[in-house]
Amino acid sequence: MPKRGIYYYINTLKMRAIALSINGLDKIGLMRFYKEKQKKRYATYASQLTIPADIKPHFLNTQYVTYLYLPTAADYERHLRLDTEGIAMCRNDVTVIYNPLICAHFALVCYNDFLKYKNQRSLEKFWIQVRHLDCTKPNDEGERIYRYDTEVPAYDLKAGFYAGIAQAAIASVFTRAYHLTQDAAWKMAAEQTIIAFFIPITEGGVFTKTPEGYDWVEEYPSLTRRSYVLNGFIFCLVALHEYTQLCQDTVFIKDLDVLEKSLFYTLHEYTFGKYVKYGRHMYIFQNIEYHGLMACQFAHLYALTGSEAYRQLTIEFNARVDWKAFFRFYDSPMPDGFKVI
Repeated sequence: MPKRGIYYYINTLKMRAIALSINGLDKIGLMRFYKEKQKKRYATYASQLTIPADIKPHFLNTQYVTYLYLPTAADYERHLRLDTEGIAMCRNDVTVIYNPLICAHFALVCYNDFLKYKNQRSLEKFWIQVRHLDCTKPNDEGERIYRYDTEVPAYDLKAGFYAGIAQAAIASVFTRAYHLTQDAAWKMAAEQTIIAFFIPITEGGVFTKTPEGYDWVEEYPSLTRRSYVLNGFIFCLVALHEYTQLCQDTVFIKDLDVLEKSLFYTLHEYTFGKYVKYGRHMYIFQNIEYHGLMACQFAHLYALTGSEAYRQLTIEFNARVDWKAFFRFYDSPMPDGFKVI
């Protein structure tokens, strides 16, 4: 992750102050009309979804579009530390640790670098991460589960939990390994990683229901502090679409249909004008890092599906982002010709 400089903290404090004000209005019912308007609009988008009964290969170039703002492996690597074998690690407040999500994210950026620039060294780095992730083998139920060695007190999570967002990113890595090699073992690895989406939180998994009863995959699977983090859930949709298209397999297509409806029928709980909540029950708005990320996530889903619903969301979320400020956050120049849509 990028180093957090003064701009990050100023932007985050600003978002928290605005969030407290708007959440206060929402709590006493003064945002009800606005939320109902948003609810109807996003429900209209849902009617525009195009999930085919068969598989349409919309997604041909296989770029991990979510990270199009990190054009080369070096752009991400400078925020990481690699161990002696080249495995990506991340810094926490105390030390440098292994993190399955960071390893997967680095693999995907390396893949993009190889795809765009034919950089063989980036392809080698991609395979280093793949082999490391493959060291986690499926359990007796056929599920590959990538557990964290650290606790997250904010969500009452002890070491040993796993996260939907990490499972999703890792599945996307294995899907690309399959695309490059056509080795069925990588397709199976992706499927085994996705299967873990559907283990209920009550059984130590990440699958739950929203207050309205819609299916949801949690980034932070807490029994006591439900968060419904939006960007983590969207990573899961990306992984399901990619597996369906790049592996030409419909095994998850009904689950994808249900989860996609969950996004559109609950999105009004997150958006307030140009501001977006990080998690549904959290009194905080996303800072500029997440605004940019989500614009790219919807662009990714549009590239995967060709759906007008995702084109509209890409336009909407892109309009929320000051891209010059976004790249200032990452302490890097805006790439020439950069655009989301």
